[in-house]
Amino acid sequence: MSESILRKIQKLFDLANDADDEESKAAILRARDLMVKHSISENQIKTGGSSGDDADVIERAVMVSKMNDIIIRLCARVSEQFKCGCSFYKSGGKTNLFIYGFERDVDIAEATFNYAFASLNYCSKKYRKKLKILNKDIKMTEANYRVKSYSLGYIDGLSYALQNQAEELISEGMELAVITPVKVKEFAEDLKSVPLKVDFQDLSARSEGYQEGKKFTENIAID
Repeated sequence: MSESILRKIQKLFDLANDADDEESKAAILRARDLMVKHSISENQIKTGGSSGDDADVIERAVMVSKMNDIIIRLCARVSEQFKCGCSFYKSGGKTNLFIYGFERDVDIAEATFNYAFASLNYCSKKYRKKLKILNKDIKMTEANYRVKSYSLGYIDGLSYALQNQAEELISEGMELAVITPVKVKEFAEDLKSVPLKVDFQDLSARSEGYQEGKKFTENIAID
């Protein structure tokens, strides 16, 4: 493994921590691209390249809060694009959200989910402000409905962008970098599936969110 690759990935993670929303998003996606192509885990970066990968499926808690089902959907969409899965359970008014898969894949999925969550949060707040500017008398229930529709559209657009990125890897002969391992699929079969109640149909808001979500993987070519 090239030490220069490890240094480049570490540089991207450092940039992601220090930069604003757009630069962070670009940095984490570029780091993901390199980690997938070279089969590098976050632990390998921290230890200077030594292998710490485990062949077993792990399940890692990534968020515990009073989240709505939209955030669970976001986690599920991101996880499936990185050979992982998402599980959750609700207890005491809070939702415990997990990502499961091989460790190196969970590292990448978790990092991308965190930035996707921050990006969705930022964009949905900006959209809500826009609604209030266009209609000062808009009721809170109507604004909430439109923001939720926007958020679902954003997740659909983000999924589209990540899928295109995965298809590019396949076209380069890297099918193994994007195909979910059998052991991960078998792990998912033992989990209870709970349908998510998220179906908001303000088509204009959803379309606007979709177009914004499609930008998630833009401008990731960082030297």
